[in-house]
Order: sequence, then C-alpha cells, then structure tokens
Amino acid sequence: MTLNLIDKLLEAADQWRQMGFPSRQVLFDTADRLERWKREQPGFTTDDSGPTLLTATLDDAMGQGLDVNGDAIYGTQAGPIQGVPWCRSTEKGDTVYLHVFDWPSDGRLVLEGVSAETARLLCAPASALSIEPYDGGLVIVGPKEAPDKIDTVVALG
Repeated sequence: MTLNLIDKLLEAADQWRQMGFPSRQVLFDTADRLERWKREQPGFTTDDSGPTLLTATLDDAMGQGLDVNGDAIYGTQAGPIQGVPWCRSTEKGDTVYLHVFDWPSDGRLVLEGVSAETARLLCAPASALSIEPYDGGLVIVGPKEAPDKIDTVVALG
C-alpha cells in the first residue's frame, strides 16, 4: 500500500463523514487495514515510538470518536466477531470491544459463541450493562437508544 492509496482512503473517509451518512463498517474496516499496514512498516513498534504521521492523519480523519473509543482501536487486534452486518469487534488483552453500528431498538445485543462476565459502554464506563445467558452465548441489555449513532462501543471483560 502506498501513501497515495492511504491518502485516497482517508479522503474518502472524510467525504463519507461530511455527507452525514458515513459508511461506518467501511470506515472501521479502513482503519483496521491501515493499522495492519502500519504494523508492517519498518521502524514500527507497539509502544508508539515508531512512525506517527499515519496515526496522526488517521486520528484527524476519524474525529472526536477516538477520544471516547480510542481504547477499542489503539493496540488492538481483530476480535471474535467479524463480518456481522451490525457489529465488528476488536480485542486487547482480556477485553473484547464490540463496535455496534446498528443499535437494536430494544437495546438487546444477542451474541452467539461469546462469553463475558462484565459489559460496559465506553462512553459511560461507570455504568455496567446487564448480561443474560443465551443459548450458546449471551445477551447484553443496554439502553433502547444508541448512545453513539455512529459507533457505540461495548467493552466485554
């Protein structure tokens, strides 16, 4: 991937954001691809002492959401839930972050093949969400309205 392609991806992401109807999955997947590309570059280190131009540019493109959801992006890897239309996941250590793009109207997130003892919203970390067992997984019970209309992040521990 060249810097020209990265510039084009970031420009497209900015255009989506300016239209007010961002393709959230595309933005998330683009950020994931850029992060993977960055890790392949000479001089990259996981302690952020390596190249920072791409990180700074990506921060500008993604906007204020990183202030709240940065823990679910920086230093993470792909999580156990991928390719689902309403959600993607990342993970860091023992925490799985659900990036919920389409919040259910009843506030119930049904997850198969996933287990967790705790769940909380990154935008309101002091408030725990309820977890109910479900056949082969769990249900996280959150608010009826999406706390973040673009990417509500739920941290599972």
